[in-house]
Amino acid sequence: MKKLRYLFLSLLVVLVLAFLGGAGFLYYQIVLAPAPEMAEEHISEILGRESPVFYSDGVTQFGVLFEDIHRQYIKYEDIPKAFVNALIAAEDDQYFSHFGVDVPGIARALFVNYKAGKIVQGGSTITQQTAKNLFKRESRSIPAKIKELLQAFRLEHRYSKEKILEFYCNQFYVSGNGHGLGVAARYFFDKEPAELSLVEAAFIAGSVKRPNYYNPFLQKNREDPIETKKRAMERVRYVLQQMLSERMITQDEFLAARTTEIEFKQGKMSYEQNATMDLVKEGVSSPILAEYLEENGISNISTSGARIITTIDKELQHKTVAALRSQLSQLDVVLRGYTRSEVQQEYAELSYSGDEDIAPGAFVFGTFTGADAANGLLGVQLAGERRAYIATDGFDNLAGSLAIHRQGPWAKAAAAHKNALRAQLQPGDKIYASVRETPGPGGELLLDLERYPKVEGGAIVLKQGAIKAISGGMSNVHFNRATSARRLMGSAFKPFLYAAALQLGWSPVDMLNNRRNVFVFMDQPYFPRPDHASPFTEVTLSWAGVTSENLATVWLLYHLTDRLEFPALREIAQQVGMAPKAEGNSQESYEQYKKRMQSEFGLWVSKGMVDQAAYDAAVRSLKTDFLFAGNQQEYDRLTRLPYGYNYNKYAGVVRANRSGDKPADVQRNAGLLFPSFLGIRARLPQMVAYRQYVHSYKPLVDPDMAFDNPEFAAAISESERGLRQSDGGAQGALYRTGTGTVIFSLRNDVPEGWLAISPRDLQTQFTIMGAAEEHAFWQRVLLEGVLSAESLAQVEQRMQEESKRFDINRAYSLDVLSELRDFRVMLNLQYLIHLARACGVESTIEPVLSLPLGSNVVTLSELARVYEAIITGNRYDPADGEVMGRLEGESRVDRDGPSLIGRIVTPEGREVYNRKAYATRIFDGRTSAAIGSILQNTVAYGTGKYAADNVALHSSDPDKEKKLAQIKRALPLMGKTGTANEYRNAAFLGYVPVLSQDDPSVLSLEDGYTVGVYTGYDINLPMVQGAARIGGSRGALPAWSAIAQALIDFEQIGDKVDMADLQFNTGLPLRYPEVEQTFLPVDPKQGGAVVRGKAGLRQQAAPPFPASLDVGEQDKGVFEPERNFAPFWRTQEAN
Repeated sequence: MKKLRYLFLSLLVVLVLAFLGGAGFLYYQIVLAPAPEMAEEHISEILGRESPVFYSDGVTQFGVLFEDIHRQYIKYEDIPKAFVNALIAAEDDQYFSHFGVDVPGIARALFVNYKAGKIVQGGSTITQQTAKNLFKRESRSIPAKIKELLQAFRLEHRYSKEKILEFYCNQFYVSGNGHGLGVAARYFFDKEPAELSLVEAAFIAGSVKRPNYYNPFLQKNREDPIETKKRAMERVRYVLQQMLSERMITQDEFLAARTTEIEFKQGKMSYEQNATMDLVKEGVSSPILAEYLEENGISNISTSGARIITTIDKELQHKTVAALRSQLSQLDVVLRGYTRSEVQQEYAELSYSGDEDIAPGAFVFGTFTGADAANGLLGVQLAGERRAYIATDGFDNLAGSLAIHRQGPWAKAAAAHKNALRAQLQPGDKIYASVRETPGPGGELLLDLERYPKVEGGAIVLKQGAIKAISGGMSNVHFNRATSARRLMGSAFKPFLYAAALQLGWSPVDMLNNRRNVFVFMDQPYFPRPDHASPFTEVTLSWAGVTSENLATVWLLYHLTDRLEFPALREIAQQVGMAPKAEGNSQESYEQYKKRMQSEFGLWVSKGMVDQAAYDAAVRSLKTDFLFAGNQQEYDRLTRLPYGYNYNKYAGVVRANRSGDKPADVQRNAGLLFPSFLGIRARLPQMVAYRQYVHSYKPLVDPDMAFDNPEFAAAISESERGLRQSDGGAQGALYRTGTGTVIFSLRNDVPEGWLAISPRDLQTQFTIMGAAEEHAFWQRVLLEGVLSAESLAQVEQRMQEESKRFDINRAYSLDVLSELRDFRVMLNLQYLIHLARACGVESTIEPVLSLPLGSNVVTLSELARVYEAIITGNRYDPADGEVMGRLEGESRVDRDGPSLIGRIVTPEGREVYNRKAYATRIFDGRTSAAIGSILQNTVAYGTGKYAADNVALHSSDPDKEKKLAQIKRALPLMGKTGTANEYRNAAFLGYVPVLSQDDPSVLSLEDGYTVGVYTGYDINLPMVQGAARIGGSRGALPAWSAIAQALIDFEQIGDKVDMADLQFNTGLPLRYPEVEQTFLPVDPKQGGAVVRGKAGLRQQAAPPFPASLDVGEQDKGVFEPERNFAPFWRTQEAN
């Protein structure tokens, strides 16, 4: 017992000593130890810290994430009581009673988190949060957390609860551009803190932990305002309930506030923002960067004092903004002219005041003062009493636009148009002008007249995923159209389809059907229209892109997977969710799969759809039979002949014209529904009836009389035909073409060259034939000039054989579904949708047949990333695959904001983030090279030729500049125009290559730039004025070309290139990556068909004549392409 008592006492002494030692240590750390960071002066310095934002040079600052108005420091006595109560109730209801740490609260949080199996509740107090935000926890390690706990105790020791709360209320995060209650009140409600209502105070207090989640002004939340408002009200009601429970408000106040809808009103900050700064804010607050910042103890970048170095290049940014602005100004004059009264009224109502920095390239407002007596120039008074002058040729740019506005698309500027613009200016008028780079001879600031437009646009420049330059519109503030405006991009979407086709077995030199046609999908007929008069009934895939052929493009989409065998189709179906699902050892049942196909994809199988599949299979299998019989032409017609299921119904809908189409369009569309196979088959019994009529025919007049009077005979023949039809007898007639082909037709408007064969002549002919010979005659007759009765029978017989493979009772088995056109088309569309997502497109892509014509709205930045992926083969992300995959699983990933954050450096010089280009391979090298060739040809020979004519090499050396001008060579640029329906949007996207690092005599796709430009009214009005129609080549390509020129100059290609190489190579060649490619000579006058007998060139650079890049074998002048099956997931796995 003595030993036990001694042991107990000893243990007790040790514990007491340990307690006293621990208490002494804590007392020393909290009370006695020097802690200069706890001084109020130091804390005030922290709260006043700002985070500067720089261009990529790391020297030139263009913004800041914090200014005085962004942190309106509020003393505790000025903080509304309602907000204090709401904050305490929502975040720390024991705040005024604990000593900095809420022990019961921590225990409660541990229990709740343990029960939930994850962290769902925190236990930190307001004091701990204040310490964390003020002193920046350096990591998540245990020592760092202990240090943070000591800092919370020190705060409690040195400051009153009210003072700590004051610190917290002035430093909690609000948005990317501010923090604290003062900025929150202004940001969310455009109020001073004292003006906040109970509901508004409860919202701000409830959102301090998850500001981005509740922020209604973030772009991702703007897209679903109802859901965002719902989340806000749920949080407000939670805070109000807590306040009621703590008896901070009465029951009546609770009920009144609980039913009050919260109304947001974004306040204006004093620091003038621009679209680029807005994107910086989104970038630093994105989940992608949040992890890097949190790991380095930065929970609020705006108060961290960190230096943010962007990827934006200062020179390129200024040139890009100026190029877009200049284009918008000229475009607006094309569309609306320049009338003094209209312009002055618009400018008087405009809140935008132009660029504040009056520097070269700026667009500014000023007051026109008339001719200057000293120099004769037209004077303009700018802000700050600065004097400027309209240059003598300062009307030239708008004069050309005014000429088009008044006289049509091909008009040129003349002196009359310049004088007309000058006549619209009177002293005292407000004008908009751009500042020239070069001053006048006397050092004068020279201007070009502009018009502030209603038409808007966006521009973006990417390099390995990083944004090098961006412009969100004419003012370039508040709304960034390059990243946030979802627009119809028209034909700029076509290369995306072509790239998918090359992945799935098509070749650039495959011929596509470019005829007017009807495409049926989900029991809806679609009649695509060409956007220009094309001379080609067939065109290669490559040349469909060069000349922007709508009809061939939709045809390709409809048949996208037709070159694949069942195993490849099954693989695609599995990847896009259209195959039976398998989870572990369980397989989705037939009925489950059937219901999912019906509910998710709208696939309802009918007998007619199965018959159509049997028809398609029959046509494919009959190829050898027809060719062996020498019926190549008839087989070609058969391959273009649709089955015609439900065509009669569609014809009725078309003729009803509920959509209000033009009569000519109605007639044409109805005509496209015939001929069809079912329609031709319906002619067979009518021809049989006509045959019987011929045998029983008795002429109305004496044949000799008819012979003597051909006109009378023709009239009688027509009368006979009318009598037969009115009596319900045989209809139609036989015709003979110039080649001797006999046709049976019911048409009244037969083509020229079809000569009617009279029944009398037929009787005469049959009298010298035997029965077998006559039967053979009728079997060879072409029904409506398309298909013979004999061929019709062949097809029907083969259909019966093929239909045995299709069990209607098991129609939802994958092997049957894969033969059905609706399933195949949906599979095609789903592949494109998944491919778009793999390229970085977050916008919703609807599965419609007009998809490759740009019928889905996307942002310019998204489509630019698609082009970058297609041309380089890679999607570039701001984080590695693991991080991106996790974030994509949690929510939609914003790639734009993080893509212009280059580096983040703490005030102490510690680098906490350095952007890397994480590449994910999406397109194989062959596909990228082939699409690059198409886009290069588009600029050289197609809709992008303006760029080839207007982008040139320049040198800073005057002598070399003269030589370059003398031997002007077109640069191998890449791009594609896009024009939305009714000219509501114009776009151009493409790629600017740069000099190869290992061979300065050639250009390379490595390290090049992707450039995108769009223009259009924000309210989607058509860009039409008289005969002028603003499409991609006129509306966006000039600005794109100006940006491309800036990039060529920026890279100093003209200075670096050797003149001898330039002359010897007849220009700077573009070297493609080696993929065993061949450049095949093509004939643009034959739809880009390969020139037979002319050997292709096995080389890396395109020749100086029209050629398509492909991979395959040549034998005696005949090229056989090597088919590819490289869907994007296989490409990703291979890399």
